[in-house]
Amino acid sequence: MTAKWSPLRTVAEFNQQGWSVELDPSKPTSPLVLKSSQGVRWEALAIKPMPQHSMRAEEIYIREQDLIARFGQHGKDAYSFQVDWRLFTPPPGFEVGIEIWISLQTLLLDSAPKIEVSSQAIESWKAFQHQQLVEDNAVQDQQQGWSASQAETVAALLSSTKSGSCLWLIEPRDLQQVSWKTKLSDKHQTAELFGAFLEKGVIRRARVQLLVTHQSVSTVDVQRAYGQLIESELPLTT
Repeated sequence: MTAKWSPLRTVAEFNQQGWSVELDPSKPTSPLVLKSSQGVRWEALAIKPMPQHSMRAEEIYIREQDLIARFGQHGKDAYSFQVDWRLFTPPPGFEVGIEIWISLQTLLLDSAPKIEVSSQAIESWKAFQHQQLVEDNAVQDQQQGWSASQAETVAALLSSTKSGSCLWLIEPRDLQQVSWKTKLSDKHQTAELFGAFLEKGVIRRARVQLLVTHQSVSTVDVQRAYGQLIESELPLTT
């Protein structure tokens, strides 16, 4: 059974199978920290709104496996946004699964907000393109909601050490709006999400996943995890 977030104080946390995860939902610009009993540490999925946002948290709460923080549109803010850190049962071979939903909405008639998501690894990341992780079937791709033009887009990053592995996955239906802002050889990786015109009142969402394990991870493991993400049902609400 998937662990649950602890009752909120300043920092939310949970522990599972030798891993501890900590984050401050009031400060999503700070990364969540993953630590293992063997000393492995990753700082992952720091969220930077663009343009600059006042970051006033209107509501923070826990609902079952979800830790949700909502930031309103105030003053010079061009939009409001919500972050949902969701714990889920990971695929075989992984011990912890964290899914992040980011939702945007604006009250303005002209707005094109962006969100940068960054992770820091101990070692360099290994990149996987969408076409490396799925069967080469253009018809299937079109039915699933993405196009051949996204085939070469990086959809997964893997960082491995002798004591553990961390896998970062991008929701394939979001690949059309993803732009990588750093060199793939860098230990610090940043993906830019959204950026297109956002119509007033419309909610736009993006999803990423983070999986960790004490074991080494093969390409087959990455393909399996990506396939599970593709087949997973989208929630009715976030």
